[in-house]
Amino acid sequence: MAIENGMPIRPFLAGQAFEPEIIREMSLALEIVCGKFGMELTDNPATRVVAQKIIELAQRGVRHAPTLSEMTIKELKHYLPFAQKPD
Repeated sequence: MAIENGMPIRPFLAGQAFEPEIIREMSLALEIVCGKFGMELTDNPATRVVAQKIIELAQRGVRHAPTLSEMTIKELKHYLPFAQKPD
């Protein structure tokens, strides 16, 4: 299943409420991380793991896409064998 354009994080929110600006930042972070590793924005296990980590970080107060992206990569580097250290 393809993810909707514009707000690709939305299908992964499972009813969780976030402000629209935070949803935009989380969506951008998902696009950045998936793009970095050549992952498609589709509902698949790897994308779900990345999305859930971004959502978790946003719940902990991380709000900006670059920080969300960098922290997601750092925290998932042991789970994503193709992940590299952020530049």
